[in-house]
Amino acid sequence: MGMVTIEESADERSIVTPDCRLAFRFETTRWSHRLQIGNDTFARSVEPDPDRDDYRLVASPTYQDLHFQVETERVYALLVGQYGPRHFSASFAVSFIRGDSCEGRGATRIEVDVAERCRERIDALASTYLVPSAGFSDRHGGSWLLPEGQGSKVVSLGLFGTQEPPGQIVYNEFSARTLRAQVLRLHPGTPTNNRLIYCWQVADPNPF
Repeated sequence: MGMVTIEESADERSIVTPDCRLAFRFETTRWSHRLQIGNDTFARSVEPDPDRDDYRLVASPTYQDLHFQVETERVYALLVGQYGPRHFSASFAVSFIRGDSCEGRGATRIEVDVAERCRERIDALASTYLVPSAGFSDRHGGSWLLPEGQGSKVVSLGLFGTQEPPGQIVYNEFSARTLRAQVLRLHPGTPTNNRLIYCWQVADPNPF
């Protein structure tokens, strides 16, 4: 696998690159995930609350099953799950793009493709994270310049691929130091063809 590896412990399964760690943890009934840079959690998924959320508009997909698939240059986290009448599947494709200037420098890409089906009407398909407000710019979707103490990384969140209706990324203040980032498609499509496609990237300021 080279620069992209898998690590597993009793309570966590992770895909690791030189830049970051995509960690999955099983919490009671579902898999949550977070993006960790160095020793710090940068982004944490916001999970739906069955006592609060209507299935027509939930914060994030729910996943009950996870397994990894290894290819030559990528490692995939493949997940499936259900929330009420909504059925979810997702692929997190993690790759590391090597830089030319220095060994180990480059960029990590995490391409996320979520599919959802539901026989009943839904209002939105969303995936939501808590992220830091420090270093944030809303240009090109959203990006952060992390200070040297956090690895001097540039982190970005954006849409990719063709989606009709198009997706959007919405940021709201969650607390004094935290933003709520929601990748969102309103009225996403037919009951059997709802998708949400987005990408995280973590890179050195001048990786190439």
